[in-house]
Amino acid sequence: MERFEDDLYTFDEDELHQRLAELDEGLGSVMLVGHNPALEMLIHDLTGEDVGKFPTAALAVIAPEDGELVSLVRPRELEDA
Repeated sequence: MERFEDDLYTFDEDELHQRLAELDEGLGSVMLVGHNPALEMLIHDLTGEDVGKFPTAALAVIAPEDGELVSLVRPRELEDA
């Protein structure tokens, strides 16, 4: 199931925290696409990790069980296709 929420077009990590808190705990995964500085701060809040620059098209994977930052991929790190 996919769902798009225009209200999440925000630069405020508190609004992202609020929406995540409202999610059904039974969901297997959630993808959140957004903007900085909100995403950098949200990742730090959830994981305790300072990811530094989180550029456009970067991907952070966070384990829901313990908030561990499982993976961080920046576009410059990808091999040419």
